[in-house]
This record gives sequence, C-alpha cells and structure tokens, in this order.
Amino acid sequence: MHISDLTEVMKCDSLFFAPHLDDVALSCPGRVLEDTAAGRRALVVTLFSHAGSADAGRFKRDLYPTRQAEDRRSCEILGADSLHAGFLDAPFRAEIYHRFSGIMFKRDANHAQTMMQAAEYVSRLLERAQPSVVFVPLGVGWHIDHRLTREAAMVGISNYKWRKSGTKEIERITDELRSQNANVLPRLQFYEDRPYAFVQESVRLRLGELGFSADAHDLPLLDADELRRVFTESFMGAHYVRQHLADDEREYTLRHLNSHLTRGSVQTSTQAQSDVHLYDRVTLAVARRAVGAHESQLAALFGDLEGWQRQTGEYTRALRYEADYVERYWQLP
Repeated sequence: MHISDLTEVMKCDSLFFAPHLDDVALSCPGRVLEDTAAGRRALVVTLFSHAGSADAGRFKRDLYPTRQAEDRRSCEILGADSLHAGFLDAPFRAEIYHRFSGIMFKRDANHAQTMMQAAEYVSRLLERAQPSVVFVPLGVGWHIDHRLTREAAMVGISNYKWRKSGTKEIERITDELRSQNANVLPRLQFYEDRPYAFVQESVRLRLGELGFSADAHDLPLLDADELRRVFTESFMGAHYVRQHLADDEREYTLRHLNSHLTRGSVQTSTQAQSDVHLYDRVTLAVARRAVGAHESQLAALFGDLEGWQRQTGEYTRALRYEADYVERYWQLP
C-alpha cells in the first residue's frame, strides 16, 4: 500500500529509510522480504523523492512521476508499504549538484538546513510508526543524499529517543531509564548502499571514516598502497561512474578520492559488527523483480537488469559466503 501523507502512517515493525526512489530495492530487498514473509509490517520511506518546478541540468523533472510509480510497484513486489517524503532530490536543490563531482564531493550552502528539516520529519515519522528496527544507509559512496539520509536519521532518532524518555538532556538518561524504554526505542541497523558498495574496499573505507574497523568477517586488510590502487581502479571502472563522470571532472575526482582514502584508512580499535543475511534463489528472483521495476534507472546504474544480476553475483562471491544472494548490515557500537 502506498501512503500519501505522514498523517496516514500507522505502526509498523520495520522501517527502511531510502535516500532515493530505488535505494531499498537495490540495497536490501532480501531483508524487506524476510520481514513481510514472516507477517511483519515493513514501511519504505524515501526522503529525497521529488523534483523541483524546472529541470536541473540533465535531470528532468518529468521523469519523477515515473520513478515514483516504479517505487510503488517495487514496494508492492516486496510486500512493503511505501511513503514519499517529498524532499527535493539533490540536483533540484542546488546547481553544484548538477554534476557527478558536485553530488559526490560538495555541499551546498543550505545543507545543514536540509538535514534538520529531514531530521524533524524522521522524528515525527517515528512517533507515528513506532518501529522495532530502523534500517539506514551506511553512506557508502559519498552521494550527498545518502550522507544526508544517514545524518538526518541519526539526529531524528536521537530526538525521538529523548522525547520518549521524557527528557532531552542526554546526561540524565541513565541505564535504568534506557532499560525502561527499550521496548519503545528502535534497534538501528545500517545497510550497504548499492551499487556504491560494489566498489572494492568502499565499505571498509566508509567504516573508517565513521571511526570503525570492519569485523573478522571482512577480507584481510590491504597495505595502504594496495588499498589505494584496488579502490581507485574499482571506483573509476564502476558502471555508474563511467556513465556520469565527465572527462573534465576526472582530475578533481581523483584528488578527492585520494583525500578520502587517507581519512578512511586510519586504523581504529572499535569494531563494527556485521550482520550477514544469506538468501536462496527464490528470494533472488523476487529481488530481481523489485529491481526490474525501476526500469528508468537500470541503464545508468548497471547497463541493464542482467548487469545488476552480474554485479550482485560478483559481490556475493567477494564476500565469500555460499548463497545465491547475500546482504550485509552493520551495527555500530
């Protein structure tokens, strides 16, 4: 069922935040299916779901009704409810987001205001939905809307927690009070943003940026030079990068990649805990249908649906699990 307005939201079991109108289908369809197949109610909320009143460079406003319809269909396939929050997609908020390098590495002057508005929306949504678990993008890949979604979710969830606890003064939240409110405070999990997570070493680098190291399930740590080479080659060769990165942006992009590689490779002692979900070919087939519903996006992201399945299979094998399809989530201490 598609929910047209925040006031229509009812209680759900699991809440999935998506930056855009395809991100949950691309990143965590198996987990949605897991919940809905078990009779739990899942709600997919897309924050940056709308266009502005005019085209934004190569981004056409007339495409968004199609994208919204695709998302409704995709959520129906997964058995989840859908809600489009109505915040403007990045290219329609600022001209600097008309280009790939701007979307990935810049922030417009109203970034903080956009984040706080989205965070307030998240708080109000949680008050109505009261989910047991909330899924948030990890922010792999640097897309500004993916980072904004994570930031807004974290601030919004914190505000919601303090309201439910009866105080906003964090120093007064005792262990006893946390225990008393455990049944109303949602558990938080981070999903890996796809296709950005398909770039080799991208998840490890993102965890490093957040101050965490990957747990023992991850691949052996590469030395700095090898990590730089593997990541850069994988990033520059990714289909979505080759489709969107203009020739005159390459030097600027490589400089920023080098900066992020330096920050993301810092060793930390706190380990993030992975939560790996293994699925069979039946789930993979339904996930394929859900992804295929986003027909307007496939060419730019994967080439076609077969390209999605090929890249998904390669990532499953890279994680070294025996399954037809794998999704990995993270818990950050």
